[in-house]
Amino acid sequence: MTNLVQQLKVWVCIVCTSIFLSSCSLLPAELLAGGKPPPTKLEIDNWNDNTGNWQAWDVNDPSNEAVTWSRSEDSIIVKFVASVDLNSFNGRAHTLSIKVIQLTNLAGFNSLVQTPEGIGQVLSQQLEMIPDAVISQAYTVAPNNILTFKLAREEDAKYIAVVTGFALPTKNLAVKIIPIPVKVVPQESVAEDKTLFDVVTFGLLMSKDDQPNAVTPSNIKMNIRLGETRIVQFSATAS
Repeated sequence: MTNLVQQLKVWVCIVCTSIFLSSCSLLPAELLAGGKPPPTKLEIDNWNDNTGNWQAWDVNDPSNEAVTWSRSEDSIIVKFVASVDLNSFNGRAHTLSIKVIQLTNLAGFNSLVQTPEGIGQVLSQQLEMIPDAVISQAYTVAPNNILTFKLAREEDAKYIAVVTGFALPTKNLAVKIIPIPVKVVPQESVAEDKTLFDVVTFGLLMSKDDQPNAVTPSNIKMNIRLGETRIVQFSATAS
């Protein structure tokens, strides 16, 4: 009887060891090494200022409809680099007034900034007078300045406009408008309740419930070079 019990113990150990080794062969090398899987690489999208589009984001993708346009702190970074001859007229450089505006829609705003007078109104008027604006931040940049600001992305904001007050402003030289793209963030699966089999196999083969992806607005970084009479370079990334 004693020999039978010992033999059963040996067979149980062999079976458990076999299951354990088989389970380990299915695991990523990172887990077997005792570490966590590498984090998903952060995807960066770049704004193409020549075409007026994001290079990767599909504005018509069905997943865009699932996004929640919530407020998020420090989600917009703006860097201004001003030239020595910034906003020159009458042979002298001058400071430059700038507004960064977050908008829910573009139709009314686009109409307003078609003329120098409309650009002047945007720079001088209160927020309530700018069509579909949810917030605006005003800045003054001096010649040869380099300034960086962090802004919250406001609730329901889908576009960012940069409006500059050059001496002779026109829309294509003094105004930049970009949509805020949407990103899809995969969510970790949620483990189901443990069974006796999961306990024996140390949970290595536990089934998990897939979770729907999170769809959120991207974080934006803008770099804006300001020259003598216009915005000389505008670039943006989304992540």
